[in-house]
Amino acid sequence: MNKYESYQKTIVNKRIIFLFVTEWTKSYLLKTFSISLFFQGRIILAVVIK
Repeated sequence: MNKYESYQKTIVNKRIIFLFVTEWTKSYLLKTFSISLFFQGRIILAVVIK
């Protein structure tokens, strides 16, 4: 029973870590993506204004 319980805890911990990592990656990618979009938009605007 003890081995089984520790196994369950390991699974839960891995799941929590996985969720945390995916959430962090999502937010990081969104930030970098929006920043790159912002700079691309500024470059396009500069070209259009010229």
